Amino acid sequence: MRNGGRAGTQALHGAVDQLRQRLPPTWKVGEGPRTGEATIIIRSPDARVAQLLVVSRRRIEPKDVAGILPTIAPRRSRTSAVLVKAPFLSPRTREILADSGASYLDATGNLRLALERPAVFLEAQGSDKDPAREPRPLVTSSCKREARAIRGADHSKCWSINSGLAAGFL
Repeated sequence: MRNGGRAGTQALHGAVDQLRQRLPPTWKVGEGPRTGEATIIIRSPDARVAQLLVVSRRRIEPKDVAGILPTIAPRRSRTSAVLVKAPFLSPRTREILADSGASYLDATGNLRLALERPAVFLEAQGSDKDPAREPRPLVTSSCKREARAIRGADHSKCWSINSGLAAGFL
């Protein structure tokens, strides 16, 4: 049985740790109060505070961004922002998030944090390829005769069914 709460807490700890590593030591980064939403609090040396509303997903595709941000956009202000976190964010997903004004963070090192107050802009390039993606098997025909015809066919010329039969491919 999976414990979704523990995985969410670990994801939040990971985000806090990554931000602590990137910000100067005089800045304080910590988890926000335990309410219904995961938040990260960033405090600058001059005591200005920003709140990051963390949206954590296992996988975010470019098409998913449009469904995530409108539900959170009304809660954004000068001292609060949205931080989207996932194990991996593709280059196109990161581009869409940046264009919409959201910050992002993934486990491969991709990071963009843009805050107005306190003024912060961090950007780091991680991996452009998903390390957890498994290679897809080569799609082949389920019929042995078709597979033999595809492997043995001369792809430099166009074959008809009759010519394939005559050549012995089918």
